[in-house]
Amino acid sequence: MRLGGIVILYNPILSDVKNNIEKYLEHLDMLVVWDNTPGGTPKIKETLTHPKLHMLGTGNNEGIPKALNEAFHYIDKTGCDYILTMDQDSEWEDFAQFKSNVEKNLDLQYGIYAPQIKSKNVVLRVNSTSNVITSGSIVSISAFKKVGGFNEKLFIDEVDNEFCYRLRRNNYKIKLFPSSYLVQIFGSPKNNGYLSKYTANYSSFRTYHQIRNRLWVWKEYHDMLSYKYIMRTILFQIIRRSLLILLIEDSKRSKLLSIFRGIKDGLRQNLK
Repeated sequence: MRLGGIVILYNPILSDVKNNIEKYLEHLDMLVVWDNTPGGTPKIKETLTHPKLHMLGTGNNEGIPKALNEAFHYIDKTGCDYILTMDQDSEWEDFAQFKSNVEKNLDLQYGIYAPQIKSKNVVLRVNSTSNVITSGSIVSISAFKKVGGFNEKLFIDEVDNEFCYRLRRNNYKIKLFPSSYLVQIFGSPKNNGYLSKYTANYSSFRTYHQIRNRLWVWKEYHDMLSYKYIMRTILFQIIRRSLLILLIEDSKRSKLLSIFRGIKDGLRQNLK
């Protein structure tokens, strides 16, 4: 297996990015560092200097799916047949073990190989054989090509889930390794002690795309999704999140308007 990688940066803390990359870089043939920071990340070339690193970007925030698509096409030309996709703040417990497990289970029926996810030492089990998050996944380039890459209209949220559903529609499977762990941070967590409520504290921009894209995915892939998907969307993404915005978060008006706009555009299948 020739394994390339892509890590997407957006206003990163470069010292943290460097530490995270060092935990998996030696096991890759190459790694594309795609900079989505508007205007570019200062001192990135001085900080990230390993010869395996390839710096790409346009100076604009192109969104997650376009960055992935551009990086996949770039890596494909180098002769790699699989690609590791990473977030800037994701941290491996033991990438060598995960890669070894993948190599022992290589099969054309699998479009993605994925670990399980931890956050604050808690196993979240957000990954399954139905869908996985982008970060930490190893994707088959041939499967990527067959299904047409990532949906650039989604821009940021649900990009991973939509890709997984499209893979499954094309008869690919997802291979999960529950004994391999990736530590992931979701949003900008805020814990209000007296309410004992937790919120990821996503921005208005992210909030809009989460709601819109989740409803779009539900309407597009309703034949593959159980009623639990839309119930979770209503209860957690809309009702619970609205309450947490009112009780804990700042920018209340902006975020609540984002939820309303997300519902409207998602149900209308408007991804413009």
